[in-house]
Amino acid sequence: MKDGNYHITAIFVTLMLLFVHAGMYGTVDSLNVLNISGCTNWDTFKNKMLNVRNDSTINVSMFFTGDSHVQGGYSTNAIRELLRNDSFNVGRGCSFPYSIAKTNGPEDYTVRSNADWTYSRWGQVISIPLAGYVVSTIDTVFSMTFYNKKKYPRYPFRSLALYHSSDSISLSSDIPLDSVITIKKTDCLVESSLYFSQQTDSCTINFNIHSAKEEFSLFLIRQKDT
Repeated sequence: MKDGNYHITAIFVTLMLLFVHAGMYGTVDSLNVLNISGCTNWDTFKNKMLNVRNDSTINVSMFFTGDSHVQGGYSTNAIRELLRNDSFNVGRGCSFPYSIAKTNGPEDYTVRSNADWTYSRWGQVISIPLAGYVVSTIDTVFSMTFYNKKKYPRYPFRSLALYHSSDSISLSSDIPLDSVITIKKTDCLVESSLYFSQQTDSCTINFNIHSAKEEFSLFLIRQKDT
């Protein structure tokens, strides 16, 4: 975490919870889950966040659940901007190439690719998609470009984690890289982390899938500032 800044990452999955370390203001159970259900307005919520902003050892991740309005980023972008305006060090967190899945996504970024993709709400590899959709391709060499639209606020990142199905993969980028680390989390979930040598808010990732017999599926993209 740079300069001791407090970092908040918005992650769009199934629950709206704050995961923090014990000792924080609020009710924290054995799983280190902070219960903020008592927050009735923005000031109350912000005051709870202020209690940990100056603690550089804490990261807070916000989880949202909902329908396509959450998928479109309307409420999540509003909360992110409120935190940003109150001088919190916020990041985008998780994203997904909804444009490739031909469905609505946040208006402030888009993802393009030269691969031939299929998409589904129900994945053969993961039955409940992390971002609501799964995109898949049988192409073995392709690229994917993440654009932050210029008229919207920038949320720069220093690393990018891709959650996908195949560990027979090589990745490169148009942004200089310090390293690429691929870890097989489970039999069906692989995490590939790209660590850039500089901050960026847009990048192109080049994919080389080594197994031509295997369909490649992308489940989620996560941006981090470290």
